[in-house]
Parts: sequence; structure tokens; C-alpha cells
Amino acid sequence: MVYLPLGLASAQSSLQELNTLRITGKGIVDEKGNLKINLDWRFPTNALYIQIKKNFPSPYIILREFTSQRSAFEVANASIEYDDAERALHVTADFLGLAVNKKGRWEIDMGKGTDCILLEKQRGIFLQVTPVDSQMILVMDMMVRLPREASNIRYNEKKGLLTYSLPRKPATGYCELDLSLRCKPRLMAATYKVYGNPDISEGSMWVAKAVFKNTGECNIRNLKVSYKLGEYSDWSIPNTYSLIVPGGCVVDLYYPVISSKITQLLTRTPVDVQIKYSYQDEEGNEYEDVSGERIEILGVNQIEFCNLTMEERTGTWAEYFSNSPLLAAWVTHLDPPVKALAGMVSQLAGGVPTALDPESAIKFCRALYELEVANGMVYQTPSGFLQEYAPGQDIKYPRDTLRDKSGTCVDLAILYASVCEAVGLETILVTIPGHCFPVVILPGGGLLPVECTAISGVAVGEPQVRALSFDKAVELASKELQNLQMGMYYLVNVEEMWQQGVVSPELPRLEADILQRWGWQLPQAQVQQQAPGGGPVGERGQGGERQVTTVNVNKRHSSQQHGCSFLYPEGWQIQEDQNNITIGDPQGFAWVTMWRIAENIDPQTYLKNAEDYLKQNWKNYTVTSRSEVKINSIDALRVDGHYTPAQGRVEIFTILVLYQNNQAKLMVGSGIVKEQYSNFSPVMEKIFNSITLVDTGQTTTPRQTQQQTQRYTSGQYKFSFDYPQGWQVSEQQGTVSVVHPQNLAWVSIWRITQNVDPQNYLQNLEFQIKQQYQNFTVTERKRTTINGVSVLITIAESTSPQGQAQVNGILVFYENNQAKLGVVSAGLREQYDNLSPMLDQIIGSITLW
Repeated sequence: MVYLPLGLASAQSSLQELNTLRITGKGIVDEKGNLKINLDWRFPTNALYIQIKKNFPSPYIILREFTSQRSAFEVANASIEYDDAERALHVTADFLGLAVNKKGRWEIDMGKGTDCILLEKQRGIFLQVTPVDSQMILVMDMMVRLPREASNIRYNEKKGLLTYSLPRKPATGYCELDLSLRCKPRLMAATYKVYGNPDISEGSMWVAKAVFKNTGECNIRNLKVSYKLGEYSDWSIPNTYSLIVPGGCVVDLYYPVISSKITQLLTRTPVDVQIKYSYQDEEGNEYEDVSGERIEILGVNQIEFCNLTMEERTGTWAEYFSNSPLLAAWVTHLDPPVKALAGMVSQLAGGVPTALDPESAIKFCRALYELEVANGMVYQTPSGFLQEYAPGQDIKYPRDTLRDKSGTCVDLAILYASVCEAVGLETILVTIPGHCFPVVILPGGGLLPVECTAISGVAVGEPQVRALSFDKAVELASKELQNLQMGMYYLVNVEEMWQQGVVSPELPRLEADILQRWGWQLPQAQVQQQAPGGGPVGERGQGGERQVTTVNVNKRHSSQQHGCSFLYPEGWQIQEDQNNITIGDPQGFAWVTMWRIAENIDPQTYLKNAEDYLKQNWKNYTVTSRSEVKINSIDALRVDGHYTPAQGRVEIFTILVLYQNNQAKLMVGSGIVKEQYSNFSPVMEKIFNSITLVDTGQTTTPRQTQQQTQRYTSGQYKFSFDYPQGWQVSEQQGTVSVVHPQNLAWVSIWRITQNVDPQNYLQNLEFQIKQQYQNFTVTERKRTTINGVSVLITIAESTSPQGQAQVNGILVFYENNQAKLGVVSAGLREQYDNLSPMLDQIIGSITLW
């Protein structure tokens, strides 16, 4: 980061008010594109000045960070010194190649977000305001004077580009172009994506830096530069420079788009960085050349905390660990094993919605720490490498730490951060000399530091205990956080680094039940499996003390209609109809609903459709974990989260989609009142784990035009109709519903009692249905007559709340331009050829009187 050495003051709590660090600069650009600059840095407090001077006795580090390794110019003739009397730093330097000529115009990159205060004649004044942290801002004002003959001067604030023109001046003589190629000595396979993004870390992640200097007498025109990274990239699109005048230079940076196959490397691997370039002299003669340099690519688990060259280093700790922000690439919150662990932690924590309040988040963090201890996670000594250049070590991905049940301080911190990020908790990785620990940002902004190595007492100086308590781990990390010293730590905000492009590499796919294979399980004391089919339910005894009683999950329900069988607790209420099966706790604290999925649809699509529906109908719908599981050898997609139902009390939900041969077979949804989750979650898990699929024996019915029917008459609402035998009829709140025995189709009919125009009524009805069903699309509108009554008809397609594609019919019967009867029907699209004759039979038999 450009202002990193000053930004290291951010954790010092002694600064109680906003301070301004001011940099004032004056520079002159010559006709070659070089800038001669004077900079004055003035510090807001004497304490900060003394601390900066103490921690950075060599001020050249600050100059290097200010110019940044990424800068497309070379620094020469630099001088920098402290001024105690003025509490300042004074800098003079030449920035070679700051202005370059592209497409016939000269341009200077002033930086995105830089404001132009004044632009007149050949002078511009620019202002850049940058927050260093919550207590300090950096204000830099720069006056730039362009060559006297500069004209057509423009500033593009969006791009931060200052452009101008100079008169064309031919220069003849001998042609000579000198190339100095510098490459990063090592690349990290784990962070291969960052090398292609010039916006990350102020552009410092370039792979090659080519400095071209015109050492001849003639102008050099149309310089084109292209690069290649061995077998891991194609030749890059050439960068083109229109003109390099004698004595001028161009600095070109290489940000390669690297193939993902680089992640297959497990150890150091040599690779050649190639560069090819071509150019013309003033007379149009063409020249071309190639060059290159051999570098190394590290294995996918290896990190080099510093890749500055020996000549660039001045010996500070901040330099040796300057790559610390790249640790964010090892935080794999979307990796299935991490999400599965997050689900286990949520279950252990009682299903608390982590983003709701600090208490719930802390409860989750405590459960995560205690689950690691319960499963035997331990601290291990790091294995260093590249000792001759900079400190470094192998870094495990969270899946590796879960597999081995051991890790270094960095591994444990990354795992902890990954699981927290998986449930929406923002995290920071803190690196200090010889150590790393995570800090969780709680809802509301509070900080929760955790010393993850405390899972092994010997790692924190207490060998007499196997593991310290979570509270002790927080206490230790809090002290470490309070004792940070300027220039001796990095605060890596994981999500901020993700947003900048420091993201995880692709990892091999793992089996859905891999955590179970690795031996991860909930503590028995928490699950409390007293007997097969048993689970605890908390109740309040006399005096308000919580007592744990055992609920037997041993009653079996089998449904041919919905193709499933499962166990449920004694005393729970169960109800089955054509739509679903519902079981519930008598006190209303918990419920489960399930239904057969008749449509041919893949499980991912079905789950997405179901979630889209729930997001619209459940308030504050929030997902805390996603996982792939197996239930009695049946594959299932699982989603856990929380929402707020109409009653206003938060409920923890679980969604399961069971599938076979990539076809969704059964949908399961459940909910538990948040305060009761720790009591009922073991019962729910027993229900889930008892589910089996049964053969419905259903075969597709041939299309029929005649069905044996029964007549239904509503004396109250004065209409009647025929319906096929086997279909079920119910009347509730003025609406009569007719449902197919296998829930493949239904019709709802009701009397319209108010005086309303049929067109308006149909439009309102369509609007309501469109709100209820996803992907609602009208395919046909028409008018007809049914048994002497005029009818408006709309035919549409939509997706049901269960994620099934269906065909809808919407009808309004009317007389004397007054709506009299409303009808809505639906049938599964894949069965519609068989269903439509029966639906037509019902609707075509409706009569009014």
C-alpha cells in the first residue's frame, strides 16, 4: 500500500481526534517526460513524528512506499531526510518516464480520485485526499508545471490522466534503445489471480518491469511490447508507445493473465518470463528483439512473505512481511468442507443468526473454538523455506487443516476466519513478528480477537492443560492486539482484500461427506443421544431451572403419495394432504414440512427456485451455511439460516433437497424458534437422518378425454361443477379447491360478491398471481362462453413455490359486465397433456344460478 508505513499508526489508540498528514509537492516536467520533484511531508503531532522516525530510521523506506514498486516510472537522484525542527520529511528526486507518449499525446497518470483544482497555461494544481485510517487523513497537493511548449492540455478526472501535446521535433542520427528487465524472483501459485490485476496493492503485483531508455540520437517511434509466462500464459496484448525522444524513457509493467493449471504445482518450479518488442527509427526502419529472465513459481501451498530483491531491502520487519495481505487468498469461505463445518458450528451454537447481534456472533465464535478442541485440533510448528531471501512457510488451506486436525498459527487463524466468513462475519488477520491471529468484526463494529493456538496449552506457555478456554483465548489475543507496535504488524481485512481481487484459487472437488470421513462430529454431550431415536428437549421445571428430558423419535410415517418415509417424535402432530406432509411440536416451537417433487428437475435449480420464493415471502431471509450431505446414502443439498415469520419471532430454518441421478426427489423444510433451537435441533437432526425414499409406483397416465365424475354444488355461493373421482374437494373461506390425488394439478373457484368490471378484476388477479409465482409469463388471452356465461381467460406459465414448472389458467365469469366468478387452475407442465382434459372437464362444467 502506498502509505503503509504511516498507516501502521492506525492501531495506536492514543490518537483521539482526526489528524491530517499533509504532503506538499512541486514538480517540473521536461520535454523528455521526466519529472523533477520536491516533496514536503508534515506530521500532525510530535509524538507521531518521533514514532515514525524511531521505527523507520532509514526514511528511504517511506520514499519507496510512496512511489510504490508498481509505479510506471523510475526514481533517480533521490534524497530524503528528516527535519526535526519542522517535524517534516524533505524529498527531492527525479521521476524518469513519468510522462509517456501514446497515440501522439503525452499523458501523466495522476491517480484515480485525484481532483484538479487549477489548470491554466502550462500549470496544474492537483489535490488528493486519502483516509489512512479512522483517525487520520492524508492530504496531498501537487503543483505540476509542464514544458513551456505544451498545448491542448486536458485532465480526465475519471481516469486521473493529465494529457497534453508538444510540437513534433524530428531527431535523426543513430538509433539505440536500451532495455533493463526486472522480474519478480518468485510467483505464488496460490495467488496467481492477483498478478493480472493492476489495481491490487496499488499495482505492485506486476511480474515484470521493463525500462526502455533511448540512448541514441534519433526519435524512437511505435514501440510495441509483449510478454509471455512460459506455458502458463499466452503472449500478452502489446502495449504501444508512440514516441521516445533521445534521453527519454518508458517504464512498462507486465500483469499476466495466468492459466489456472498453475495451481497444480506443489513445489518450486522454474519458468521463463519472455519479452519481445519492436520499434522504428525516425526514417521508418524497423527493429525487433527478444529477451527474458528465469524465475520460480512456488507450490500452491507456499507463500513468500517478501519478494523484494536484496538491493531493495533495508532490513525492517515490515519489508520482510510485505506480502501479508495476500493471506486473504487462503481464506476459502465458499469451500464445501468449510461450509459444512460452519453448519456444524451453527448447530452446536443453537442455530444463532450470527449477523443479528454481537451476542449471537460471540456464541458462534465460542462454539467454533470449542468444536475444534472437542475434535482434537492441535497446534504444530511451522516449516520454513526460502530462508536465504525472506521468512516464509507452507500455508495450509482450511480443508487441509481440517483433514490433518493440526496447523500453524497462520493455518489456524485462516481456518477460523474462513468459517466465520462463511456465516457472514467479517474478519481481520493480524500478523506480528512470528505470529498470526484472527479478529472477528462483530455486528455493530466491536472487535473479538481470538488466540487460536490456545487450543494447545503448550503453544501459549501452559503445558499443564490440553487446551485453554475460549474466554482465555480471547483474553490473550486482546492483549496482543493492544500491544501492537508501529511498523511491526499488518492488519489484513479479508473482505477488503477480496474486493480488490485477492481471491482463492480453484481447489479440487471433495466428496460431500468429507468432514465425516475425516472424523469431525459434534460433541456427544451436546447432541445427547441417550438412545437410538432419542433427542433432548429443554423444559422449565419448578423454580425456572432448565431440565433436559428425552423425546423419543420413534414413530414411523410412510407416504406413497409423497414417496418418503421418516421417524417423528411421540406427541407431535402430523397432517398429510396432496400438497405436503407437516409435523409439528404441540407447543408450536418447531415444525417440518416435506413433499414429493414430481417434476423432472435438477436439485440445484429446484433449490434456487425454492429460495427465490422464500426470499420474497420470508422477512429477513438469511443463509448461514450451505452444504452437500448424504441421508441414508441419498445425496442432498442443505441450506441453514434464519428468518422472521409474521409472528415476529426469529426462527432458524433448514432446507433439504434430496436427489437421485441429479433429479430432485423430495423437498424438506423446517423451522425452530430461535430461543428453542438448542433444545429441538437434535430432534430435527434425528428426523432428517431417518428420511428414506420409497417407490411411489406411479406411472404416467395415458391422455384421457373422459373421466368418471362427481358433482359438487355450493348452495351458499350458487355455483356447481363436475370433478373426477379420486380428486379431493375442500371449501374454506368462500373458496372451493379441487386437488389431483397426486398433487399434480388443482382448481380454485370462488364467488365475486363486489360490483367490479371483469377486465379490472382479471388484471388485479393476474397481478396477485404474478407476485405469488416466479417466472409468471402470459402465453394467451381470449374470450369464450361456458354454459351460457361470458368468460375472460388468461393462460400463463410460472414456477410454483416448490420450484416446479406449471401451466396456469385464470378465468373471470361475468354477466352484464359485472364479474361473477373467479377461477384459477394449475397443472405441472411435464404432465399437462394428461392433466388438461381433466382441468377442462372441471372448468367446462361450471354453472351459475
